[in-house]
Amino acid sequence: MTNTTQLQKLDSLLSFFNYNNEITKDVFNDLLNYQDEFKLSLEETIKVFMFDFWNNEYKHYMRDLKPSYKYEVYKELKNWDLELDGKSDLHLELIQSVIGDYTINGEDDSQRVERLENAYI
Repeated sequence: MTNTTQLQKLDSLLSFFNYNNEITKDVFNDLLNYQDEFKLSLEETIKVFMFDFWNNEYKHYMRDLKPSYKYEVYKELKNWDLELDGKSDLHLELIQSVIGDYTINGEDDSQRVERLENAYI
């Protein structure tokens, strides 16, 4: 369970780094749920859900991803022992794999588009 000091620290950090420079109670509670659900430390929660942990090269893929997809990308990069902010063909391949940015042989392009729509906010 998260103690009051951690909650205050998370609130202040998220407020500072939030895109709109504000955080709602709902967003804060969602982040705490992610922290509990994914068994992340406070630092990992902030890194995964609030910071752009990825290389600038991938910002157009990552910026508006749903938090669960950001976490999946984070986890894949860690599983492959890749630097989170690194740049390589493997980084791109893993990101595309997680978000569904690929076309299976014989698949209609609309299926790819549908997978991508599910990955973004």
